[in-house]
Amino acid sequence: MYRYIAMMIVLLGLASCGQPKDVKMVKSSPDGKVTLTITGRKASALDPFQVSMSVRAGDIPEGSLTFEIAADDLNDSNVRLDWSDPQHAVITFTQRDGEPRIFTLAVSETSVLLAPVIH
Repeated sequence: MYRYIAMMIVLLGLASCGQPKDVKMVKSSPDGKVTLTITGRKASALDPFQVSMSVRAGDIPEGSLTFEIAADDLNDSNVRLDWSDPQHAVITFTQRDGEPRIFTLAVSETSVLLAPVIH
């Protein structure tokens, strides 16, 4: 009996590891002229998120950046966007181990910069 229950628990645990997870977050600058879209895909509970950030600002060509992050989820509790003004922001992702991954966003009249901050 206990062997059957243990086997069911293991099978349920393995089945939950295989569920892909898709997340999409859309954030705007205080004046609404800059839009940051964050999409993430996680193939299983044990895998990191494949994250893509893209920035739209009027007629300026879209800027984007793709990277991996070790997190259980992507939501307002572990993704923070701090605008210093309508054209500049710091994006912080808090990973599963508590370590931050920091990115900078800057928009000028002709271009968009989206880059990791090396610390």
